[in-house]
Amino acid sequence: MLVLCNRYLTDIDIKTYYSKRIECVFIPYVVWSTIYMMLDKKYLSLNEFVMCIFTGDSYFHMCYMGMFIRISLYFLFF
Repeated sequence: MLVLCNRYLTDIDIKTYYSKRIECVFIPYVVWSTIYMMLDKKYLSLNEFVMCIFTGDSYFHMCYMGMFIRISLYFLFF
C-alpha cells in the first residue's frame, strides 16, 4: 500500500486507476474463481456465484483477492 500511496499521491486519474485494477486484478480473479468452482463441481445459482466472487469464497486460497479488491476500491477515498 505504501507504493500505491507514493505513486498516486500527487498525480491521480481515477478512470486509469480503476481500469487498471479491473483489467489486471478483477477479470483474472473472476475467470480463475469460475474455473475453480467448475473443477470443484460447485454449480451455483447466479446469485450465489456473485456472492462467492465478492466474498472470496470461491476457493479457500482466493479469499485474499476479495480483500484486495475491496482495499483497491476504498483506496482513493481514505
